[in-house]
Amino acid sequence: MLIHVRYDEVALKGGRRGWFEERLRENVARQLGVPLGRVRRTRGRLLVDLPADADPRAALAALGRTFGVASAAEVHRVPKELAAAEEIAVRLAEELVAAGRTRFKCEVRRADKSFPEGSYAIAARLGARVLEEIPGARVDVHEPEFVIGVEVRDDAIYLHSGGNPGPRGVPTGTGGRALCLLSGGIDSPVAAWFALKRGLHVDHCYFHAFPYTGERVLEKVLSIARTLSRWTPRRVRVFVPSTTEIQDRIAAAAPEPLRVVLLRRAMYRIADAIRSARGHKALVTGEALGQVASQTPENLLCVEAVVPQTLVLRPLVGLDKVEIMERARAIGSYETSILPYQDCCSLFAPRSPETRARPDRCAAIEEELELGPLEEASLRELAVYGIERGGEPERLDERAPPRLRDAATDEPSE
Repeated sequence: MLIHVRYDEVALKGGRRGWFEERLRENVARQLGVPLGRVRRTRGRLLVDLPADADPRAALAALGRTFGVASAAEVHRVPKELAAAEEIAVRLAEELVAAGRTRFKCEVRRADKSFPEGSYAIAARLGARVLEEIPGARVDVHEPEFVIGVEVRDDAIYLHSGGNPGPRGVPTGTGGRALCLLSGGIDSPVAAWFALKRGLHVDHCYFHAFPYTGERVLEKVLSIARTLSRWTPRRVRVFVPSTTEIQDRIAAAAPEPLRVVLLRRAMYRIADAIRSARGHKALVTGEALGQVASQTPENLLCVEAVVPQTLVLRPLVGLDKVEIMERARAIGSYETSILPYQDCCSLFAPRSPETRARPDRCAAIEEELELGPLEEASLRELAVYGIERGGEPERLDERAPPRLRDAATDEPSE
């Protein structure tokens, strides 16, 4: 059983194309759970030789969650004789016409230029045989209901009846690693997904505030992370620091309009310590401009000021809420995200949030509140979970706590 994998953006990588193709090959093997030797590169494509007992539908679904894949299709391999190719073309068309899809066309790619028949001649011959054998079938090159794809390669002719779309993008992991600030809401999982699409391996950081946010909220977030882990071939880690004491201190002594900004600044410092200790290149957030009152350019700048040496990615900045919700549904995170368990920021929101917070004023308040020791304590008590390609979350024993970073030097604070 053969699966034919197409990619597009990877093919444009110039001198590093081979490296990107090899990373995609490795990711495909991991996603399908097959030995690397069963996935081979062949003239701008990957060809996967699945075991005889494999489920092709499950394999195609997994490839539909593999970044870098443009499309994938089950293919039939025949000797380089057009009579054999005609028989497969008729068999493929019979199934689809019986299902009510009658308009078709043949698309031929002749990678082996020494083959005596040209692409148009091959398409015409196979199409004529289908019309001859199957009553009701008709050619429509402009609006076909199905396509018989043909590739003439050095070793054989390969045929398929259309591919399942992949997520495109570039192979996960080719851009390094990033840490996403993951909440239980709709936005941050979508931000993580877009970071995965651009080649980043994404781990997550969820800020837990027990008892304000109970264990059901943690379970919800781990379920979202589990959904996202199905889109990546390697183990995903979820770091869970506690912000309970930090929130209590801010709620008791900070100006109410600045509560969320101060909490977000603390979260950024904690997440950045984890990022630096674990070798992540960037932070990823689900923040966007203007979706809530506190998401103004001034407030985003004020929050980001605590990590000036760190790249902060906000993939959702150009999307509206409807677009984000549509993407969440496609990813599979939406139904979990809308479960009615609030995260720590939603419980902490002031009635009239500050929309133009100033970094100098926030820094002065933080010094008065003495948040540093509380943030260090949060890192010492850090919980870590591992999730492997949609499996159950597993608590990991990773004891070495990260340390807060100095904002100016990105070195551990003394």
